[in-house]
Amino acid sequence: MRFPARFLARCAFLSVSLLCALPALAGEHGESAGPPHPNWMYLALHVVNLAILLYILYRFLRKPVKEYLMKRQDTMRDALESAEKARRDAEELKREYEKRLSELDHEISTFKASVEKKGREEAARVQANAKAMSERIQADMKRLLDDELTRARHQLRTETVEIAFALAERLLRQRVDESDQRRLAEEYLNHVVQSTEIQ
Repeated sequence: MRFPARFLARCAFLSVSLLCALPALAGEHGESAGPPHPNWMYLALHVVNLAILLYILYRFLRKPVKEYLMKRQDTMRDALESAEKARRDAEELKREYEKRLSELDHEISTFKASVEKKGREEAARVQANAKAMSERIQADMKRLLDDELTRARHQLRTETVEIAFALAERLLRQRVDESDQRRLAEEYLNHVVQSTEIQ
């Protein structure tokens, strides 16, 4: 695999930069105040590590970066084409509107007549709907009142019967002895049996 010239130039620049920074690195390791003595093995290891890192980055990132840049180029080309198409469409629309503006008086009178006709039709439709709704509401109210009246009558009858039973029970308890109670119970049972047979 061949390395491109730019890649090799960058590697060389980084290597020289590291060599220039060597005295500062030597000072960090606590050496004496005399002239700096570079640690060539330490520097060589860093240069090799850097070269390996750059090779790995080049090897694995070259294709994705290239694909990204190609996609970006395609996207920009598509955007430029769509912008050009939009510009042409806008010019065509401008010509069409200029033509329509010249015919605007005729369109305004036609539109006004159309709006008036639609307004009359809508008013008639709204009036018919309101009348139908009013009739529906009246019928619903009548039915509701009839239902409420029927329910009130039924409730009144139920309450009247309950009161009559309570009064009758009180009177019976006051006036009826044990033999009368047995006779009344038998008559009631016979009456219940006869009414169930009829149904």
